[in-house]
Amino acid sequence: GFCACSVADGNLILFHRIRNELHVDNLDPETGKRKWRYSYPTNFRDPYGYSAGPRCCPLIDLSTQPRRVFTLGSKGVLMALNLDTGEKLWGHELKREHNLPPNFFGVGAAPFLHGDRLYLNLGGTQRGSGLTFAFNKAAGTIAWKQPTGGGSYAAARIAKIDGADQLFIFHRTGMTCFDPADGRK
Repeated sequence: GFCACSVADGNLILFHRIRNELHVDNLDPETGKRKWRYSYPTNFRDPYGYSAGPRCCPLIDLSTQPRRVFTLGSKGVLMALNLDTGEKLWGHELKREHNLPPNFFGVGAAPFLHGDRLYLNLGGTQRGSGLTFAFNKAAGTIAWKQPTGGGSYAAARIAKIDGADQLFIFHRTGMTCFDPADGRK
């Protein structure tokens, strides 16, 4: 894979691929000893033969109980796992569920967490093929989704402008600003 490890509160999360399985490993950052592993199958193949492993860094959330780790694989599978046990809390096969076209190197825009929401933009290389999602981080339900100009490998960002939070999504055809609460442009 191409994603960095994430480290928080004595947990090192490694997201990687071995043969036809994606693995999320929680390791002790000092000893490397595995605390747990969550695995699921994948058949993603990079059309350029570059690599079929994940590109998105795992995202650790220590602010809620249970504490969570979020991963997004190259095929668009979004997972929320219990950071302490590795139990799957919820998951979505976003490319399949929303009929999203492929991007050059699979899904690569890391999820972004703000408050109780998890944001990400997915889509293909063609104009108008993208969707920005806002998920309820606890339940995994979609709070809102809005079309964008296509996929991207950039993570979302929030900035306060004139006293209000604004969600910025960089995508294939430019940048779109959304109200993070309800997705209005």
